[in-house]
Amino acid sequence: MAETSPPSAVASGGPSSMGPGLRLGLVIAVLAFGLAASGSVSVFALLVCTALDLLAWTGAMAAGRWSAGDMRRGARARAVAGVFQSGLGFAAAAFLGWEALGRIFSPRPLIVGEWGVIAVLLALAAATVAIFLTRRRVRSDAQPPLHESLATELAPSLVALIGAASATWLAAPGLDGAAALVIAVWLAWGAFSLLRGALATLVEPGRASDDTAGPWTSVNGG
Repeated sequence: MAETSPPSAVASGGPSSMGPGLRLGLVIAVLAFGLAASGSVSVFALLVCTALDLLAWTGAMAAGRWSAGDMRRGARARAVAGVFQSGLGFAAAAFLGWEALGRIFSPRPLIVGEWGVIAVLLALAAATVAIFLTRRRVRSDAQPPLHESLATELAPSLVALIGAASATWLAAPGLDGAAALVIAVWLAWGAFSLLRGALATLVEPGRASDDTAGPWTSVNGG
């Protein structure tokens, strides 16, 4: 589910391979502003997801450079990075879950909720554009159907949008915490899938499992 660049592009670090990292960096900045202005925990959860996406992209770039075109070496490098990333995913999920439960049982209104909603909408728009650009640039029968890509990549943003909007306009700050809890569970599931695929690749060096991508390590999503 992660966007993967051709090995030569990743290894060379050309302009096209830098695009996803720059986009994720901008989305993180926008979400950080939205979090500071609104205090929304669901915006915070989406910010964590995007930061993990950026980490996954950085790991893919590093693995591509280190493998120098060696497919087996590159798969092993990505698997090692996947184990590390899954650990961070579990830790982030646990922390977000704790914060979300606190907001559910002790809800408090947002500061300026509209800024949180605007930040999530911008992140949602950036992810949608990235999906279409990627599918247009990389035409492959192996790509999942468009509706599956949209549903998977945009899920955290949509959940965060529901939470922030509910807290802003429905006077229901508890739903903001509930949305963050959903994202935390999604992160934990993604970390488990990532760890399973990475360990399978390390145990069987000749096997390159698709699970090493993980449902939260998407360069499109966030």
